[in-house]
Amino acid sequence: MKKFAILGLLVLAFTGFAFASHDPDDTLVVKAKISAVFDVVVTDALYGTTPLELLETGDTDKAVGSLTVNTNSRYWKLKVTATDNANLKATDGSDTYTIPFALKLRGNETGNNWADDAVVLDSTTYGDWGTAGVFSSVFNKRTTPGNTDGLDIEISYQDAATNGANWVAQKSDGTDLVYEATVTITAMAG
Repeated sequence: MKKFAILGLLVLAFTGFAFASHDPDDTLVVKAKISAVFDVVVTDALYGTTPLELLETGDTDKAVGSLTVNTNSRYWKLKVTATDNANLKATDGSDTYTIPFALKLRGNETGNNWADDAVVLDSTTYGDWGTAGVFSSVFNKRTTPGNTDGLDIEISYQDAATNGANWVAQKSDGTDLVYEATVTITAMAG
């Protein structure tokens, strides 16, 4: 019985020692990260089928599409590039015609990051947007969850008086010349 008593006391002593080492004020460090959301959608206002009707007066902003941004990134950038040094271009055999254009991104909704009609990004020049037809803008605001931050994409172009040599409407066979440019809008966080 003495052995069992001593063994029992030893078990109690070890158990008591184990419980005595527990600190009731231990802390747990929890770290969490939010996954980055970066969603940009460009919509063609003309749905890619109907060419924009260019008027000889030029210099008037024409809506050609819209852009919506949804991001929880605080710092992000839009970069815009255009083919052919920001010129609308048409070819008829060996003849090439170009009409320089400028591009603007303008706020299209009230109550978001951009006031309605506020110019957010502007190439400010017709054609040749600097190095390789690029211009960009940096933003330091996240968009509001559930609220679309929208921008209208607009172009304006040089009028016939300024750029008259390139105002050719038809090919030599009588079919319409279609002037084209590809505008790439790249959005990046950071």
